[in-house]
Amino acid sequence: MSLGQASLRASPLSRWLSERVWGLEHAFERARASGKAEDDTRLRIFFILALFALGFVTLAVGATRAAMFSGARPDGRIAPAATTRADLVDRNGMLLAADLLHYGLYIDPREIWEPAETRRALLAALPSLDANRLERALRGNRRIFVLGALTPQQRNTVHALGLPGVSFEPEQRRVYPLGSSAAHIIGFADGGGEGISGAEAALNEEIRAGAGGEIPLSIDLRVQGALEDELYKAVHEFTPKGAVGLVTDVHTGEILGMASWPVFDPNKPGRAGVYAQTNRAAATVFEMGSTFKAFTVAIGLDAGVATPTTMFDATVPYKLGYRTINDYHAVRKVLSLVEVFQHSSNIGTAKLAVGIGPERMGDYFKRLGLTEPAPVELIETARPLTPKVWNEDAVASTSFGHGINVTPLALARAYNTILNGGQLIPLTIRKKEPGAVVEGRRVMSERTSLQMLSIMRANVAGEAGSGRSANIAGLSVGGKTGTGEKYDPAIRGYNHKRQVSSFAAVFPHQRPNRGEALFRADPPGRTARHGAFRGLRHGRVGGCACGRPGDRADRTLPGRATPARDRRDRGGTRPGRERPVMRLSQIVKRSVGPDAEISGVTADSRKVKPGVLFAALPGTKVDGASFAPAAVQAGAAAVIAERDLGLPVPTIVSKDPRRAYALAAAEFYGRQPQVCVAVTGTNGKTSVANFCRQMFARAGRTSASMGTLGVTVSRPGGAVEQLTPPGLTTPDAADVAEWLARLAGMGVSHFAMEASSHGVDQRRLDGVRLTAAGFLNLTQDHLDYHGTMDAYQAAKLRLFDTLLPRGGTAVLNADSDAFPAFAASAVIAGQWVMTVGETGQHMKLVKRELLPEGQRLRIQCEGRAWDVRLPLAGGFQASNALVAAGALPGGRADPGGDLRRA
Repeated sequence: MSLGQASLRASPLSRWLSERVWGLEHAFERARASGKAEDDTRLRIFFILALFALGFVTLAVGATRAAMFSGARPDGRIAPAATTRADLVDRNGMLLAADLLHYGLYIDPREIWEPAETRRALLAALPSLDANRLERALRGNRRIFVLGALTPQQRNTVHALGLPGVSFEPEQRRVYPLGSSAAHIIGFADGGGEGISGAEAALNEEIRAGAGGEIPLSIDLRVQGALEDELYKAVHEFTPKGAVGLVTDVHTGEILGMASWPVFDPNKPGRAGVYAQTNRAAATVFEMGSTFKAFTVAIGLDAGVATPTTMFDATVPYKLGYRTINDYHAVRKVLSLVEVFQHSSNIGTAKLAVGIGPERMGDYFKRLGLTEPAPVELIETARPLTPKVWNEDAVASTSFGHGINVTPLALARAYNTILNGGQLIPLTIRKKEPGAVVEGRRVMSERTSLQMLSIMRANVAGEAGSGRSANIAGLSVGGKTGTGEKYDPAIRGYNHKRQVSSFAAVFPHQRPNRGEALFRADPPGRTARHGAFRGLRHGRVGGCACGRPGDRADRTLPGRATPARDRRDRGGTRPGRERPVMRLSQIVKRSVGPDAEISGVTADSRKVKPGVLFAALPGTKVDGASFAPAAVQAGAAAVIAERDLGLPVPTIVSKDPRRAYALAAAEFYGRQPQVCVAVTGTNGKTSVANFCRQMFARAGRTSASMGTLGVTVSRPGGAVEQLTPPGLTTPDAADVAEWLARLAGMGVSHFAMEASSHGVDQRRLDGVRLTAAGFLNLTQDHLDYHGTMDAYQAAKLRLFDTLLPRGGTAVLNADSDAFPAFAASAVIAGQWVMTVGETGQHMKLVKRELLPEGQRLRIQCEGRAWDVRLPLAGGFQASNALVAAGALPGGRADPGGDLRRA
C-alpha cells in the first residue's frame, strides 16, 4: 500500500498535522537551499521551543486541575478514598466508628548505616514492634513493611529519631473509640474497607457510599452504658456462659441498646474467638421460658377465650395425653387469669392454650413474628426452631416457652407488638426522625394491648407477682420473668441445673413510649431461677432508657403538661413587680391550658406568692408533692411534679422534676454571663472557682464566682465586691438562675462556680449554659450521700456527659487516678479535652520549686516554657491553678501565658 493510499484513509486531523510537519520540513530545506544557515537554526530552535512550551502548558493544566478539582476539602484534608467509610454515630451524634489516618512503618536496609542503633531506637520507641520481624527487615536487601496502624503521635516519635532508611506511608484505619462497648451492634470492618459484622456489615454499601459523612444508628449511648453496666454486674454475680441485654422503642422498633456477653474489642477482633464475637441477641436462639406466657395470655384475651377474671383450676397437676404439667411454684388453688400470670402457673397457661386451640395459637405465633427470623438490618439474625406440628402437646409446651427457640430480638419484637397497641413493626438499627410514625400490621386490638400493660404492671407492683423485684420507686415498670431449662444431649433431656433465665419488661407502663428491655443469662452448673437479674437491675436501666433521646441537647422541660382541673386564668398585668413576668407556655416551650402568668419559680412552699411556679420535688425524707396543695392555696399559678396531683392549676408532669425545675428557672430568669465555667472534684473546687474569677479580672473582664465563699464579683480595675456571705457549695437551681441573671445585669461577662457532686446529682446546674468544665480529683469523701465510689464518680461524670455541651472545653487533671473515666466521658460527649498536670499533654507541670512566699512553677505549653510564681504552697494548689488557667477562654491558644499574666 502506497503512502498516498494510507493518507486517504487517515482522519482530517491526521492529514492537517501531517501537512504542517511536512511544511515545516520543507521550510528547513528552503533555508538550506538559500544558503542562510541562521534561518535554518532559528527555525529549528523555534520548533524545539514550541514543543517544550506545549509540554509545560500541559503540565500546568494538569497540576491546576489536580489542585482545584481533586476532591480536596476546604480545610486542606484530602477527600476520602474509595475504600474509606462514613463515620457511625449514635442517635445523639456521639462517635461510634471512624476512619482515621494512621501510618505504616517501612525499612530499607540499603540506606541504614548502623543497624544496631536502628534496632535499639525502634524497639524503645515502639514496644509493640516484633523484634524478629525487625531483624529480618534489617538483614534483607530491599525496602519492606514492618509495622502498621501507627498513630500520628507514634509516627512523630519515630520520625524525630532521624533514622536513615526508616520511612512511613499513610494508611486509613477503622477505629472504634468505645472499645468493647456496643461492639456487637456496631460490628467491625476489615482492612480493605468491607463490613464484617454488625452495623458495619448490615449497612456496608451505605457506609461506603457516604464516605466523609456520618450515619446515625438508633442506639443511645446513655442507654447502652446503663444496659452494659447492669448486665456486667449480673455476669459478675452469676458467672453465666453468656448473657444478653436489649432495649427497644415499642412504637418505632428502634434498638436503643444492645449488649452481649462475652465481649470483644472491634479494634482487635482477631484476638477474640468466634464465641465472643457472636451477637447473642440476634444470632442465637433459646427457649425463653415463662416470658412466653405474656403471648399466651394476650392471645387468649384477644381471641375472646378468656377475660382477666376467668378462673383456672391449678390445685392439681394438669394431665395432657402422655405428659403431666406441674407448676414450678405450686400454689394449689383456683387462679384468675391475672393470678395465673402473677404466679407464673404452667398449669393455668397450658389450659388457656388448649382452649385457644392449635390452629389459632399457631396463627397468632406466626402473626407475632415468632416463627421467622426477626426482620432487622443485622445479617446475623437467626431463624427460630418451632414445632413441626401444631397440636395440643405443642401449644401446651409453647404456651410457657418450651418447645420453641427464638432469638432475643424476635422476643423483643413480639413484646413490642402486645405493648404498643397491637401492631407488629420491624426492628431497626437506623435512627428514626423525631416524631416518626411507623405503620405496622395489626395483630391484636388496642384493648388487648391495654389489658396486657395493666397485667404486666400488676405482676411487678403486686405482692404475689413474680416480677416484684422490679418495682422501682419513681419508675412505673411492668414485666415478666422467665426460666427455660436447657436441653442436654448427654442425658437426652432437659438439665434442671442448666437454665436460661430472662426478664422482659415495659416502662413506663401507662405510656410505653420509651422502650422494652430483655435480659437473659445461661448460668452453667447452678440454678439462677426467676431472679437471675432480679428485675431491679432492669429497673435501673429503665430509669435511663425512659429519658428521651436528645435530652442532653434539649433545653425544654422534660415532661408533659396536663390541663388543670379548674381552668381559671391566674394571669394579669401587675405593675410595679420587681421580677419579670412570663407565660407558662413560654417557660415550658409548648402549649398549655390555661396559659398561666408566671412571676417566679421556687421549690420552697414557704416562698410561694401569687403567680409563682412551684416545683414539688421528691426528697429523701419528704415528698414535695405533699406541699403542693398549700402552695396552690398560697397562690401558685402552676406546679411541676412527677405525676398529675389533681390540682386546680396546670401541672407540668415530668419524670425528672428536678431537671424540669432547673430548666424552668433558667428560662424564666433568662440572662446569663457569656462564659460560664463549672469545676468539680473532691478537693479544691473553692480555690479553682476563685482562681478563675481572679484570672478573668486580670484579663480585663468583669467576673464573678459562686460557691462555698458565697458570690463575689471582681472588676478589671482590681475592685472586689462580696455580694453574699459564705453558704452552700452549689445553691438551689432557682437561686443559681436568679443570681446568673443578676450578675449578667451587673455587667459580669465571665463566671465560675463550684459543682458539688450532690449539686450535680440534684440537677442544680442543669439550667446553667456552660462553656467549660474542670475536673480536679476524686477521693473517698462525701460517701455519706452517694453511698459508693461508683455512684460518687457517676455524679461527677454527669457534669461532662450531660451538662457540658458538645464542643465545650473539658479541663482535666491528668494526674488523678480517675482521669481515664473523665477523659473517656468527655471524648464521647464530643468536647474539646485539655489535660493538665505532671502527666498532662496540653499544659505540663515540668518543675515545681518551693519559695518563701509560695512556689515557682515551670510549665510547658504548646512547645513554650513559662515560669510562674504562685503565692500559695502545696502541690495541690499547683494543680488547681493549672485547671483554672485551662478553663480560660484563651486556654486553647495560650493557657500558659494566661496563667503567667494572671
